[in-house]
Amino acid sequence: MGLFGFGKSNDEKVSHLHHKGVNLGKKERFEEALECYNEAISIDPEVWGLWFSKGSALSELGRFEEALECYNEATIVDAWKIRWEAWFCKGQVLSHLGRYEETFECFDEAIKIDRTNPDFWTWKSFALEKLGRHEEALTCVNEVIRLGPENSDSWHGKGLILKKLERHEESEQCFAKAKELGYVK
Repeated sequence: MGLFGFGKSNDEKVSHLHHKGVNLGKKERFEEALECYNEAISIDPEVWGLWFSKGSALSELGRFEEALECYNEATIVDAWKIRWEAWFCKGQVLSHLGRYEETFECFDEAIKIDRTNPDFWTWKSFALEKLGRHEEALTCVNEVIRLGPENSDSWHGKGLILKKLERHEESEQCFAKAKELGYVK
């Protein structure tokens, strides 16, 4: 509570606005969610989660350049670099914008924080593929498979990369493994 018990403290206001924005986002009311995040940020711009949530809402609206600015701010506010979310989403936004070279720092930072999340390796592989760096993409996909050997999409993706590398026999083995695991186009 505020001074003499009247009103809410700034921390409580920020928390309330953040939760309200998140709930509006769950209802796909992203413009209204943005209003909450903007108000909360005007009270306390040092809360990384506000920038992250605002970036997520902007991404949902297809406003990727603005989302990128928010994710940049979230990575700056997270000075201890313990939150992978902003790095990962920043990399995804850069991918959507076709700025693949810039994604590597993002995915690498996320991987430094949590090496066991296959999504980081998958998106890094995707960016490498877009740049024609197939051997490096293959290394990432192998890590995804190491983390989740029953993922049929990963085996199929590995098959596609091997096919581009003209390693046809290995490629067919991966496609067979993907099918065995239930891969459906």
